[in-house]
Amino acid sequence: MDHLKETIATMTDEERKEFRVFMQRQRVKSERKDLALFTILERKDDYKPREITEMLYGKANLNAYHTLRKRLTRELLDFTMLKSMDEDNTSYSAILGMIAMSRRLLDKNRADIARKYLEKAEALANSTESYDLLDNILNLQIKHAHELDLDVEKIIEQWKLFREEAEIDEKVNLAYGLIRQRLNQIKRTGQPQNLLTITNNALRELDLDETRIMRPSLMYMLVSMTRSAVIATKNYFLFDSYVCNIYDQLVARKAFSKKNHLYQLWFLYMIAHVKYRNRDFEKAREYVNALNEHLGHYGNMHFNRFYPRSVLLDAAVYSYMSENEKSIHILEEALGNAQLNLTVEDRCNMTLNLAVYQFQGENYRAANRLLRDIGHTDKWLEKRLGIEWRFKKNLIEIIVQVEMENTEIALARIASIDRYYKGFFQNELYQRARVFLGFIKQVIEKPDSIATEAFARHVDETIVRLPQDKEDIQAITFYCWLKSKMLRKSYYPVLIETVHSFDRKESLS
Repeated sequence: MDHLKETIATMTDEERKEFRVFMQRQRVKSERKDLALFTILERKDDYKPREITEMLYGKANLNAYHTLRKRLTRELLDFTMLKSMDEDNTSYSAILGMIAMSRRLLDKNRADIARKYLEKAEALANSTESYDLLDNILNLQIKHAHELDLDVEKIIEQWKLFREEAEIDEKVNLAYGLIRQRLNQIKRTGQPQNLLTITNNALRELDLDETRIMRPSLMYMLVSMTRSAVIATKNYFLFDSYVCNIYDQLVARKAFSKKNHLYQLWFLYMIAHVKYRNRDFEKAREYVNALNEHLGHYGNMHFNRFYPRSVLLDAAVYSYMSENEKSIHILEEALGNAQLNLTVEDRCNMTLNLAVYQFQGENYRAANRLLRDIGHTDKWLEKRLGIEWRFKKNLIEIIVQVEMENTEIALARIASIDRYYKGFFQNELYQRARVFLGFIKQVIEKPDSIATEAFARHVDETIVRLPQDKEDIQAITFYCWLKSKMLRKSYYPVLIETVHSFDRKESLS
C-alpha cells in the first residue's frame, strides 16, 4: 500500500486546489517536481515507482524519487497543520499558538512578554478544561520560573489541584481509545461480542465512576462509547432513556456554554438519531429542529460537521412520516449545493439514501443511476464505510434490479453476495440477512408462490424477530418489500402502514 497516495485520496477536490496554491506560495520555480508527483499520485491509476520516475525525469532515478516523496510529505504535513489550525473553531489551536510564541520569546530573552502569553494560555486552558495543554504550560512556567519571575511553590500547588481532574480525563481517553479499537474491529469483521460488557469492563478496570465525570466533555465520551456498542448490536431501545437522562442532567446543571457547545450538538444529534431508530418520529423531528437551531449559535462554528448529519436524519424522518417527496428534495438540494463541504462519506450516505427514496417513489431507473453514481468500488466502500454498509448497498442494488425486471442480473448478484459474505452470514447478528436473500431469490424464481398462505407460513416460521417495539427500523424497511410482494401491493404504502402499526400489534407478514 502506498501511504502517500492513500493520504492524497482522502483530500476533497477543494482541498487539492488549496494545496496546489499552498505549494506555489514561494514562487521559486515555474515547475515543481513535488507538485508534479502530487498530480500523478492523485490519479486513480496505480503506477510503480520506476514508471513514476520515467514520467518525472525521463529515466529511472529512484534515489531522486524517494527524496521527492519526502519533500511532498513534508509539504502535506505543513498544509494539514495550517489548515487544521485555520478550521479549528475551539480554543485548542489558540492555546498551542500562545505556548509556541512563549517558547520563542523565552529563546529571545523576552521573558516579560512570554509571561503575558503564558498567563493568557493558562486562563484559557483552565476555562476549556484543556488539561493536557495546562500541564505543558505549568511545566514551562516551572522550568523558566526564574526568568518569568514566578513562585515555583505556588505553581506546584496549582499543578496538584488540576491533576485529579486531568487524571480522570486521561483515564476516559484511555478507555475511549481501547473501546473504539475493539468496536472498529467488530465493525470491520461483523463478529458479534458482548459490547456493553466490553465498555463497562474498560471503565471498571480504570476505576471510572459516572458521578466523578459529570462534565459535558467527559459525559459525551462515555455516552459515545455506549452508543457505539448500541449501533453495533442494534439495541437502540436500551440507549434512548440513558442518553436523554444524561442530557437532561447536564442541562439542569447549566453545564453547556460556548466552550462546550460542540458536546451539546453531539447530544442533540444522538438523541434525535435514537428517537428515529426507535420509530418515535415526532420526537426525532423535535430534536432535529433543536439541533438545527443550536447549529446557528456562536457563529455557526460547527456547521460543516453537523449539517450533513442533520440533513440525512431530517430526510429519513420525513420518509417515514409519509413525505417521501420531501426527503428526495432535501437530499437533492444538499448534494447539489457546491458550498457544502461534504466529505466522501457524507456524499456516499446521501446518495445511497436518495436512491432508497427514489425507489420508494417507484423511480427505479433514477435509483439505479444513483447507485452507479456513488463512483467507488465495493472494496473501497467496505474499507471506508464498513462491511455492513457495503452489504446494505449490495442488497438495495439487487432489489432495484428485481423491480426493473433484470432477473438475470439480480440472480448473478445474489450468487456473488452469497459467496463473498459467507463468513459474514455465520455471525448471529446477520443470519436474518441471509434468510432474506433467500426470499428475494424465491420472489424472482417462483413469483406465483409469494402470495400464497404456504409462503406466508414459511416466512413466519423462518424469520427471527425481536419484540415489535424493539425491532430495528432498517430490518423492517427491507422486510416490508417482501411483505408488499406477498400482499401484491406497492412497497411504500405497505412500509408506512407497517411502521405505524406497532401499537396495534400487527406483524410484518
